Amino acid sequence: MKKVALIILLFALAHFIYADDIIYLNNGDEIKSKILKISSNVIEYKKSNNLDGPAYEIPKDEVVRAEIENIKKLG
Repeated sequence: MKKVALIILLFALAHFIYADDIIYLNNGDEIKSKILKISSNVIEYKKSNNLDGPAYEIPKDEVVRAEIENIKKLG
């Protein structure tokens, strides 16, 4: 029984570790990312398929909305 509980716990943790943030753009594109910072003018993020790679910035006026894991925010 303990092994089953441990396996379920590991799957739950893996879901949270690999949860993507999604940035929805005005042109209809979506960027799967990990959002690092939201300032008054830009959103700073890393691409979810390269979290060790460079950070990118996108102007907020190009963003319709951003979903941060399970939290929905307006852009």
